[in-house]
Amino acid sequence: MKAHVEYFMVSSMFLFATLTCLQVTIVVVLDIS
Repeated sequence: MKAHVEYFMVSSMFLFATLTCLQVTIVVVLDIS
């Protein structure tokens, strides 16, 4: 059960990091344009 919770936390962090990176990329592209 504990391993499942850790896996969920890692997945959430990875998803959050991906969304943040995507948002930054969009802002940079719009700023360059």
